[in-house]
Amino acid sequence: MARSRRDRTWTRPQRAARRWRACWRLPFWEGVITDAEMWGAIAHDGPMWLLSNHRTSWLLPRLERFGVADRFERILVSDVLAAAKPSAAAFAALQGRDDLIFYDDSQCNVDAARSFGIDAHLVAITAR
Repeated sequence: MARSRRDRTWTRPQRAARRWRACWRLPFWEGVITDAEMWGAIAHDGPMWLLSNHRTSWLLPRLERFGVADRFERILVSDVLAAAKPSAAAFAALQGRDDLIFYDDSQCNVDAARSFGIDAHLVAITAR
């Protein structure tokens, strides 16, 4: 994909979000690209954090089993934070990051993230 002059003025999160929408979102959900290809592609956009409402004892073994735990710079889990999305306390753990893009499959969580000034996007599987 050729980069326009406008692309060069966008921030890293804006470029990453644009690339996700243009190149990876649909092929991933349609099964055209593998999990490994998708994770490898978005990892090049900068450090990734995971904010999850799961329990640590459930989540971490699964991330390890699927080989993606090491892709995250930080893993924030609600049982450790004592807060869950969409609460303000959960999103407070992300404050101070100006390079943040938030993806979630819940509109409620996306709306909450946006209310804190976070660039948030809904990721949803659509039936075809």
